[in-house]
Amino acid sequence: MSANPLIEGIAIFAVVAVLQLPGKSNFGVITLATRHPYRDVFIGASVGLGAATVVSVTLGYGAETVLGPYLLWVKVAGGLVLVAFGIREILRVPGSVHEPGEGTPAVAHTARQVRTVALGLAFLLEMGDNTQILAILFVASTGNVALVFVAATAALVMITAISSRGAGYLHEHVPEERLRVVLGGLLIAVGLLTLLFSVFPSLLPFAG
Repeated sequence: MSANPLIEGIAIFAVVAVLQLPGKSNFGVITLATRHPYRDVFIGASVGLGAATVVSVTLGYGAETVLGPYLLWVKVAGGLVLVAFGIREILRVPGSVHEPGEGTPAVAHTARQVRTVALGLAFLLEMGDNTQILAILFVASTGNVALVFVAATAALVMITAISSRGAGYLHEHVPEERLRVVLGGLLIAVGLLTLLFSVFPSLLPFAG
C-alpha cells in the first residue's frame, strides 16, 4: 500500500471490524458476556486482543519465515478450542446465581477473575484467526507497525464492545437454556469451519 496513511488506517479498521464479527474470539466474548458482567468481559477481552495485535504486528516483519511453518497448527488448535468451548457451553449445568462477594471463592466470580478469563480466551482464540493474519499481512505490505496496530486494535475493541453489551442484553431477555444451546451451536459451527478451511484452504471462496 502507498496511499495516504489516514485512508490506509480507515481501510484496515473497516476490514478488521467486518471480519471480527464472525471471528472465533468474538464468539468467545459473546459467550462469556452472557454469564458475566459485560464490562468486565469487555475490559479483559480488549486487553487480550490488544496483546494479540502486538504479536501480529511483530510477526508482520517476518510472516513467511516465522509464522508460515506453524500457521496450520495454530488455526487447527484455535478451531479445536472453539469446538470444545461450544460443547462445554451446551452441556454446562446452570449454577445458582451469586451476588458479588457471595459464596465461597471457588464459586463466586470476582471482576478480576472474569477479566483474566476473558483476556486469556480472547488472546488464545485470536491466534491464527483471519483478523490476525490480515494484521500480519497489513504490516508486511505497509511497513507501518504503529498504523496497523492502532487501526486493528481499535476495530477489535469496537466489535468487542458491541458484542459484549449485546450479549448482556440477551442474557437479560432470553432464557439461559435456549441461549446456551444457540451460542454453543454457533461456537461449534465456527470451530468446525475453522478446522475445515485450515485443512482444506482451497474450499475458501477466494482461495488462490
